[in-house]
Amino acid sequence: MASELICCENHWAKDPTTVKLDVKIGENVVEGWARPPTFQDKRISAVGTSTENRFQNPMKIFTISSSFLRRLAVLLAVWLGTAAVVAQTNETNGTSRPVDAQEPVQEAAQESEGDDDETGLPKHAIWRHGEFGELTKLNGFYRVKFSPDGKLLATRNQQNTLFLIDVETQETLFEFKGYEDRQWIQNIDFSPDSKLMLTATKGANETISIWNTSTGELHRALETDGKAAFFQSPTEVTVLQNETVSVYSANTGKKISSYKWGGPWESLPLTCSRDGLTVVFAKVKGRDPNRTYSIYIYDVLKKTAALGLLNSKASPRRMAISEDGNWLAGTFRRDKLVRIWDLRDPRKSTVLRAHAETAESVCFSQDSRFLTTTGWDSQVHVWDVLTGKRIGNLEGHVGHVLACGFAPTGFRLATGANSRQDCSVLVWDFRSLVFSELDGTEKYDFETLWATLGGNDFRASFDAISILINNSGKFESQVSKKLGLISAVN
Repeated sequence: MASELICCENHWAKDPTTVKLDVKIGENVVEGWARPPTFQDKRISAVGTSTENRFQNPMKIFTISSSFLRRLAVLLAVWLGTAAVVAQTNETNGTSRPVDAQEPVQEAAQESEGDDDETGLPKHAIWRHGEFGELTKLNGFYRVKFSPDGKLLATRNQQNTLFLIDVETQETLFEFKGYEDRQWIQNIDFSPDSKLMLTATKGANETISIWNTSTGELHRALETDGKAAFFQSPTEVTVLQNETVSVYSANTGKKISSYKWGGPWESLPLTCSRDGLTVVFAKVKGRDPNRTYSIYIYDVLKKTAALGLLNSKASPRRMAISEDGNWLAGTFRRDKLVRIWDLRDPRKSTVLRAHAETAESVCFSQDSRFLTTTGWDSQVHVWDVLTGKRIGNLEGHVGHVLACGFAPTGFRLATGANSRQDCSVLVWDFRSLVFSELDGTEKYDFETLWATLGGNDFRASFDAISILINNSGKFESQVSKKLGLISAVN
């Protein structure tokens, strides 16, 4: 089946460094997101060049069967000098599809990942922040967040103290204290250049503060409160409020623009996309013990709301939208399940039978390829977003695991726990969950790697991608021939 790159453009509304790829497969369009190191990269020139950083010239790029689609999209994106891509096909004969909410797609097994090694850390863990052992009081961690450059890690504990940590040295740079009692920090985010950090509190007097990550000093307090807040650019912050989504200046604290998403008094705003154009809210009906919650996804520009989940008796707990804006994941109070919605069609959802006890937190990787879920059963699971299959679990926490956050690169993940034995944050390297033991290229010729790329072994296929990319000089001509790419422009 022939495929065609029908659009490749700079998608400034989401991220000024992000390129959107639209690939036509037959009558269907596959969307992908890519982040090139620079727009002048010579491998990008293989697709097209433009002084305005927009690539609009359609061209045939490869011929594939549907079984190869997803992995080839990943390979193509990285081959063109990108950090990541997420592709999704709607072919009726595709190998994966979102399933009805009543169909659990994967049971998360509780296998052991092995004993602690000589470092005293669990398998896959590379360092620990906080306390572990027999503890006299609870002071575990409820929020974790990496900076976009991967150099900083912010954590918030039960005493409502926020630590800003240097990832390389593992030393605490600053402690942010002084928040009033019950003014809990619920939201942490960094500016795209990692120079500023945002904290949003929940309580009687909700506040949004912006901090300088170099000095630890308050940069600006926004003149508003909010249910969720995210940096839209280095100087602009998206804030979700009860009836509006607004954009504020990170430098002046003043409101720049505002969009009304509305909602009657029984509507509960939950979260929004980074650009503020998608709002997730719950519509509440009745009173306890018969109260129900219906989840809606509101399109701010179209002014329409799509129903995602009807009359759940469990109240929503944590909600997260992927960075590409295509996926929503959520947990619910005292519910072991995790739900994923395809925001391009919220009627399509996947249910992960994720945890033996209450599922707590969810987070997407920067490339929107992976989802992590944590729960009260001490478990940390990593999932493949596109297939809904569990890749593996990270075992080492004790008690409730309440927070998770991916690093932007390097297969790093932070998780936070709170129990009498574990009040710590663990930073993991989950590379081995994704990649198998294949290494080197001498014993694998190109045709073997290419066949592995489209095979049924998930880890082996990503090993093949890694080998091809890391040895681009050796395999450049063969990959280019397979993908039908024109010669790179020097």
